[in-house]
Amino acid sequence: MADNYEKATIQPSFPQQIVDAHLDKLQNLGVKIFNETPKPGFAYLCIPDGCWDWDELHNTLQEMLAGADMKYCYVEGAMYCDKMIANEFGGFAHFITKDDIQFCNTGSWVMKREAEVNTGDQKL
Repeated sequence: MADNYEKATIQPSFPQQIVDAHLDKLQNLGVKIFNETPKPGFAYLCIPDGCWDWDELHNTLQEMLAGADMKYCYVEGAMYCDKMIANEFGGFAHFITKDDIQFCNTGSWVMKREAEVNTGDQKL
């Protein structure tokens, strides 16, 4: 049996007062907060052991964007396994604004490239 893992970062850093207002919710979702950043008054957020509910995290980040008067944030992450098993590794990104959430993962990207090659519709 293999164990799968997920880690991610959330950028850019959020103002500390906005993080504090959502602290319990963030921690319950698996987000870790680092208060020591190069930018005083801001907190760096990461997900060291996977997110418990991505939909809830997206909603929380949208609330935080509105409260911080920020235009966007993004999540970049990696999925990996403790055994070298095919299709158990990859990456993902979520781009979040106050009104929209877009995401992609490396598996979907590879499948799209495979389809382009197999159909001859390569976009190089």
